[in-house]
Amino acid sequence: MDNTSMERFHTLLNANVLVNKQLNIFATVGLAYMNGHYQMQGMDITTNPILAAYARSPFLSPYEKDREGNTLKTYASHFYGRSKSRDYSVSNPLAIVNTLDSRNRQYDLNMKAGIAYNPFRELTLTGTVGLYYNYDNEHLFIPEQAEATIVPLSDKYGLRIMR
Repeated sequence: MDNTSMERFHTLLNANVLVNKQLNIFATVGLAYMNGHYQMQGMDITTNPILAAYARSPFLSPYEKDREGNTLKTYASHFYGRSKSRDYSVSNPLAIVNTLDSRNRQYDLNMKAGIAYNPFRELTLTGTVGLYYNYDNEHLFIPEQAEATIVPLSDKYGLRIMR
């Protein structure tokens, strides 16, 4: 889909140190970095461009037209024609794809260290300690108040301004 991307980098380091025949020290460190620009993927027809494209008539232009029928550079409204009723409003899928700002950055750190002690052949004692750290930074901006291209969210209490 247009205006989406994802970068993912991984690294994994392993170390095993045989101190003597009875003692082994081991460690593993893994780091993952993910950075992406996404579109809404939930089951909300107002902000998911795929669902909005299924619901919006294919005969409607994604761009406004002037009185002579020339296509303008502004996106078409979610209203049908001159009607300002939201009963049949469907978000403009092209406006969703090009104006929605959704970013995600994530870091994963996984560390494990341990000791394996083998006092005699039939017995091995192992101690392991691990640490997992995850950092997520998500950003989502859906323009709806300045332009009438994306249907505002509403619930049983009426229109909600904030998302």
